[in-house]
Amino acid sequence: MCLTNYGDKSLPDLKATTLSNLKPDFKYLYTNITDSLFVGNKETESAVILDDKQEHKNPAATHTTAKANQDVNKNILNTNIDIASDLKIELSEEEKALLSENESISDSQEEMPRQLFADPQISVQSSQDDKAENKASNSLEGKIQNLKSEANTLYENGKFDEAAKKFEESLVLYEILKDKVNVNRTLISIANTYNEGYRHDVALMYYYRILSSENETTEIEPKIEAFCGIADIYDYREDFENALKFYQKAFEEAEKSNNIRQKANVCFKKALAYDDLGDLGKALEFYLKNTNISDNIEVNPNIAAAYANMAAIYEEREDLNKAKEYYSESLKFDKLLNNKEGQFETLSNIGNIYFESFDYQNANDCFHEALAIARETGDAYKIAMSCLDIGDIYLQEKHFEKALKAFIIAGKTIEKTISTDSREKIDRRLKKVMGEIGEHNFKKIIEKLKKKT
Repeated sequence: MCLTNYGDKSLPDLKATTLSNLKPDFKYLYTNITDSLFVGNKETESAVILDDKQEHKNPAATHTTAKANQDVNKNILNTNIDIASDLKIELSEEEKALLSENESISDSQEEMPRQLFADPQISVQSSQDDKAENKASNSLEGKIQNLKSEANTLYENGKFDEAAKKFEESLVLYEILKDKVNVNRTLISIANTYNEGYRHDVALMYYYRILSSENETTEIEPKIEAFCGIADIYDYREDFENALKFYQKAFEEAEKSNNIRQKANVCFKKALAYDDLGDLGKALEFYLKNTNISDNIEVNPNIAAAYANMAAIYEEREDLNKAKEYYSESLKFDKLLNNKEGQFETLSNIGNIYFESFDYQNANDCFHEALAIARETGDAYKIAMSCLDIGDIYLQEKHFEKALKAFIIAGKTIEKTISTDSREKIDRRLKKVMGEIGEHNFKKIIEKLKKKT
């Protein structure tokens, strides 16, 4: 499924095209949770909710009978779900009794005629009913927190489908509590979890559901995240035109609410999309906008990457002074973020610029600093690459013994990795040294280094 934009494809069609892509164990949960979006269109519901045999027999049936529901945003969320059996949420007997009691209370209150004067017995009963309702609410809140905690743990362990199921269970409970703010926040968690697990069609369904219910919440954050999530999926599919369109929608919403964090984030994502598209001018424009919006790493954690990417573009354009300037800015923020990976890459890149400019002393300083970080993190590949860079400097300065030592260390370290092309690079360096000093001198230095070790 590939959606063109939010306005072009109606939500019932989205449901119809998504259901056929779900695994069997997701279909029932998906139908129950999403029915609230399609209430009022019985023809659509009957077309979408098929049994497995009918769906496999005629998968196109849902496309021909589903119709657009123009008033989808006016519908009331449908929470008429059997929690215990349908979603396998274990409720205590007390919770079941309280929920049942609340439903009977609600029904009796609707049938009760309006009283002109207060009845003491009714007041006492009302107080007891309020206590029962609060107790049920608190009990459900505790269950929700447990579900969300389990979901977050599963997410951190990369079990995205299982995490999404836990979030979906908490979503149903929030709907029972009629907590519209947390309903939308949980929809974002579900959508982002499916997105992270590359279940893009399901993620899109949830992102669009958030956009359809925008009138039900005063929070703008879920709407911005939904636009960004849809754009991220288009970007992943290399549909950069639609990705940029949805990033722009997200940016407009962030500007309306003056959400600095989201404005910086969207500018960075737009820059990446333009970068992937090959429009380096536009990419520079939005990387620069990101850095100008805020230099606070708490608000703009992408600032180091924005500077590094600008530096890479200028390096590609052979504007080495500008590249070095932006790499230095990137390094400053990577140190604030304690981003060792970013520090290593940036130091290596700055070292390469100094090397290309024949400034071997500064290049050597950068490569040694990068080597120290690589050793600190225990990354064998990075250690080998830093030794290779240092060896190249010694080779240029004709310090053949030091160069050989650096190359040999690089060779021994790279053996701990699966990199084959790096092994070939090191072999070429060793042959170059032999070509410079001759085979006899090469063997003498090797024997000397063996004695030192």
